[in-house]
Amino acid sequence: MINPNPPAGSGNSQLLYATYLGGSGTDSPAGIAVSTNVDSLMTGIDIYVAGTTSSSNFPVSSTASGGLVPFQSTPEEAGTHGFVTRLNVSAFDAVGVSTLRYSTYLSGNGSDNVTGLAIDVNGDAYVTGVTTSTDAPAHGFPANDNGFQTQSNSPGIPPNPPNPQFFASVINTKPIGSVSMTYSTYFGGANFNGPLTVVGGGIAVDPPPNSAPNMYITGETNYLPGTSGGFPLFNAQQSCLDEASNHGNCTLPNPKNANGFVAKINPNPDGYGANPLYSTYIGGTGVDAGIAIAVDSTGNAYITGSTQSSDWQSVGSGFQTELCNKPNGSGCTNAFIAKIGNQTGSYYPLTYFSYLGGTGVDVGNAIQVDSAQAVRVVGKTDSPDFPVTSNTLQPCLGNPGFIPPPGSSCPSSTATNAFVALIGTSLAGKGAGDYVTYLGGSGPDEGTGVAIDPVFGATYVAGTTQSPNFPTQNPYQATLNGSVKAAFVSMIGASSKLTIAPSATSPAPNPVPAGTQAAFTFEIGNNGPDTASEVIFTGSVPSTGITGTTTAKVTTGTGTCSVQGATVTCILPTLTVCAPAPCSSAAVEVDVTPAIPATIPSITVTGQVTANNNNSFVAGPISQTDPIVDFTVTVSQPTPIRAGDTATIQVAFCATGSGYNAPITPSETTSPSIVTASTPTFVPTTVTPGSSCGTTTLRIVTVARPVTTSGVFRRGSFYAAWLPIAGLSLVSLGIGVGRKRRRWLAGVVLGVIAGAILLQSGCGSSGSSIAPGGGTIAGTYIITISGSAGTGASHSGTAYLYVS
Repeated sequence: MINPNPPAGSGNSQLLYATYLGGSGTDSPAGIAVSTNVDSLMTGIDIYVAGTTSSSNFPVSSTASGGLVPFQSTPEEAGTHGFVTRLNVSAFDAVGVSTLRYSTYLSGNGSDNVTGLAIDVNGDAYVTGVTTSTDAPAHGFPANDNGFQTQSNSPGIPPNPPNPQFFASVINTKPIGSVSMTYSTYFGGANFNGPLTVVGGGIAVDPPPNSAPNMYITGETNYLPGTSGGFPLFNAQQSCLDEASNHGNCTLPNPKNANGFVAKINPNPDGYGANPLYSTYIGGTGVDAGIAIAVDSTGNAYITGSTQSSDWQSVGSGFQTELCNKPNGSGCTNAFIAKIGNQTGSYYPLTYFSYLGGTGVDVGNAIQVDSAQAVRVVGKTDSPDFPVTSNTLQPCLGNPGFIPPPGSSCPSSTATNAFVALIGTSLAGKGAGDYVTYLGGSGPDEGTGVAIDPVFGATYVAGTTQSPNFPTQNPYQATLNGSVKAAFVSMIGASSKLTIAPSATSPAPNPVPAGTQAAFTFEIGNNGPDTASEVIFTGSVPSTGITGTTTAKVTTGTGTCSVQGATVTCILPTLTVCAPAPCSSAAVEVDVTPAIPATIPSITVTGQVTANNNNSFVAGPISQTDPIVDFTVTVSQPTPIRAGDTATIQVAFCATGSGYNAPITPSETTSPSIVTASTPTFVPTTVTPGSSCGTTTLRIVTVARPVTTSGVFRRGSFYAAWLPIAGLSLVSLGIGVGRKRRRWLAGVVLGVIAGAILLQSGCGSSGSSIAPGGGTIAGTYIITISGSAGTGASHSGTAYLYVS
């Protein structure tokens, strides 16, 4: 286990963990995997290794040393058999502890060779390979009762030995003993023409979060199809040997050349004993081999290997459309990339295909796929015309570090180098982010394994080399020890030229009114040559003069953002190459709101981007500035009015700063409440100051108060009018009248007096009036006029209105 990024000055701390694993015979690994899904008694990580051993004393786990009881603690017979080992590593220092937690033989009564290993999200191990064993399912391997094919289809008739079959097995390395083998099946035929070819390949499982994954196996065979002893085929896009993509009636009378095959099997309880979801040949009229396989999250299978067929069929055109990279190519062996999609009708189609090679011998040994359906393929090549790309790490076979001058070619070489390729499979042709490179020196080199950094997208390559000038960088071991073959590990990071620029409409609005949210948009581009991974946008916003919560979001592309104080961080998992430059593949928006009232003249937001876990790939920083504008309110004082008149008040909204282009809506309140003939109105109803002032007039129509009026006959006057009449009557009693007349006048006087007495009760008021009917009451009114810019600023002014 190697740390490719050790702390500075830490010396050889790159090597975190290393161990032998084997016995007294020959022990050969076929695959390695790492999981953090450990059992409850362990900590750290689990390292899985599977392969083939001839050692009778290969280390197996035991309870005495802290391990679990294995499926098989000893091989059934002496010879070559498979093994699966899980090492638990709890620390990576001088006192680190590792435990052989689970280790078992995989053996039958014949020869058993493991050729591929995968693990799932649960930590179960999946292995495939080739076996000549013919054990019954009660033995548990190469098949058990849960398998699709529980017997060898070609066990041989003595003295003829058995013919090999493929096998696929699932081992749960946490239970103990025989129950740890949860699924195992033979997979093979009986009929063939010419020499038999049965070569094991790789295995893959559906990735997380699938907790009950299917397994996918590949290999090479010339077992023939058929209903009796035929190679098992189901929902096949190619059901005929040597006939590319023929899923109808077979036409060749005597097919002999081996083809690759791919099978998808459900090894979960609901798939026990069931047929594969699909099983198909892949290839053409030449010799083709499936060597390695990978699967993406949607169930697409990606296969690499070798081919001599020029007649593969596929949809569209791949990175390289012709065998040997030349018209009507023949006489060479190329690597290939094939993609099998999800079911369409009665079969699973070949949805992508590309050759990968030149005029020599080129073989794909390992393949992985990322979340963008771009594959990493490694292998070996001796083609001097291997289709390296312009963004290559090493353009020349056998000459690391040599860059041919423009117009010249590479030096000749007879070396065999590893190769590394990144090829997108979601589009036809050559993608802007595709790259292909040699990796090696002057001796024989071969890439045998590949992995992808799931965060930063770096490609990790393992293999073998005998080149004294193999290209190294920050190595743990810088030189080849002698001339023997050694292992190598290389990390190849992506190269991405990033760009960052303001959007054409950013910031918006510009200028921004106080209290109004401003959007700052940054467009992020990747001019290649490689897809960028873990693109990180870092932005800064003002720490003062803003209000509310600053937010950020990815508006183009996919990603997430967070804001901590004045720092904005957005992470975009991948950023594809866009062309032609300049261009953008993603956009990030930062939203900031200036405070009310404005306390700073402008808002500035700064952003930059990095990618690929490498500070060499930086764009920015760049800044965007948005002036902050506000407004004031000036209210004219109205002249006094009489009730029934209309008051007019002039209001001016004046911009501060460089202008105010947002509409302002005026409103008014009056204290105390005023009686009006209609609702007070503003003309106009909204104002946009622009670069100076905007005005509106408030109209308040008051209501006249009712007029007071008097009666024609007031009760007090009428009563007083009786007094002179009574007085004259009294005078007349004694002047020149007789007794009889005096007696009459006295009666009249008495009547007047009585009437006066009766009228006296009405003398409590001096007059009468009509009560007021709701007019505007006289007094001084306080008129508060406010201007509001939507969610933005709001300011007010005051006027005093006197009504008489």
